[in-house]
Amino acid sequence: AQQARDGCVLLVSASLDGTCALWSIPVDTPDRSVCLARLVGHTAAVLGLHVSWDKTGGRHACDVYSASADRAVRVWQLPNAAQLRVLKTTLQLHEPVLVHQQPQAVGEQEQRLDTELILNSLQTLLGHFSDVECVLALDDQHTLVSGSQDCTIRLWSLETWQCTHVIR
Repeated sequence: AQQARDGCVLLVSASLDGTCALWSIPVDTPDRSVCLARLVGHTAAVLGLHVSWDKTGGRHACDVYSASADRAVRVWQLPNAAQLRVLKTTLQLHEPVLVHQQPQAVGEQEQRLDTELILNSLQTLLGHFSDVECVLALDDQHTLVSGSQDCTIRLWSLETWQCTHVIR
């Protein structure tokens, strides 16, 4: 979770339905929480999640890395809360919105939810042969680590999106 300037806490959650969500939770009235965006792309349960918050006030709020039973790690760069509010206000969200950040594979279904932004992943990292259960971005901001039920740990370059090492 990350404290936002408007008195809300930003939180990213993972789900068994293969999605993640970005939530805005008012500190004083948590029962008025709002899902700002739904992150789609996984085809099975999300088992692990790592969020790297941008504390500089930059162009995006955070990088989200998810590990899934579909054997993939996915990467998102989420807009900051102000950008999401502007986008929602501009679009007025009378109809569901789908924001594409990469082309979808042929035959991949689009999910649409009322009044939520739907964000597709920036990158998909493939290489594990079984469920990926955990993911962590290292402090060096260049390396991502994933662990799988295939008894391997993989190191990924955050610049090239390639697997650089496999530890068995």
